[in-house]
Parts: sequence; C-alpha cells; structure tokens
Amino acid sequence: DIDHFKRVNDRWGHAAGDGLLSAFGRLLQESTRACDAPFRYGGEEFAVLATRTTADEAFHLAERIRNAFALRCREATPGAAQTISIGICGTDLLPEGSDAGLLLRSADAALYRAKQDGRNCSVRYTPELQPAAAA
Repeated sequence: DIDHFKRVNDRWGHAAGDGLLSAFGRLLQESTRACDAPFRYGGEEFAVLATRTTADEAFHLAERIRNAFALRCREATPGAAQTISIGICGTDLLPEGSDAGLLLRSADAALYRAKQDGRNCSVRYTPELQPAAAA
C-alpha cells in the first residue's frame, strides 16, 4: 500500500499520482523474478505472489522493495519521497491446506498492522493478527 496516496493526488494532482503508481509498478517488475506475479490489487494497493518463497524470504524481498521505492519515488513525485507499508504472509505460516483467500486475508491483516505501527514498514503475519473472516 502506498502510504497516504490520496495526499499525492490532492497536493500534486492526478498526473503525479499516476506517475507514482507507474514508477511503483516498474519497480515491482524489476524487483521480482519471472516466476513471481506482481499486480495492482486496487487503488494504491499492490500484491506480489512470490512462488517457492518462505515468509522470511518474502520479508527480505519486501524490505528491498520498500527501500528502493523510497529512493526511486523522489524522481516520480514532486516535493518529497513517499513511503509504502507492506503486509506479508506465506503458506509456511498457515495451517496445511489453507486456501488462497486465507493467504490474502492474512497478508491484509499484516498490512493493517503495518499501518497501525506507523506505516513505512513491512510486517509478517502472525496468528495474533487474526485475518478477517471469509466473505
């Protein structure tokens, strides 16, 4: 999730917001492997399906992306660098046989914790975070 993305649009206009989204999308493409699937999830949220990757490995990937974004977005957005918050979950953190929906909800629970913790950080899912129930 790009932190406070609405402020970018409000302060510098939608063209600046679009530039920031494009810059982040390019960064995800450059930062992931051919077997991974980065995609825009909605609004200013993105997801990466990192195959054959543990939650610990995904955490290191997330931190590389977060730090690279802080440097790169200075060129994409007038004024100041933007930050991102990242929620991480891996199948190795969930019960055997969990479905993709639980994986996504668990990563989302970790994302909300990252936002609660002040943003600009990566948080791994833990059972204490309790993902939302399936809709």
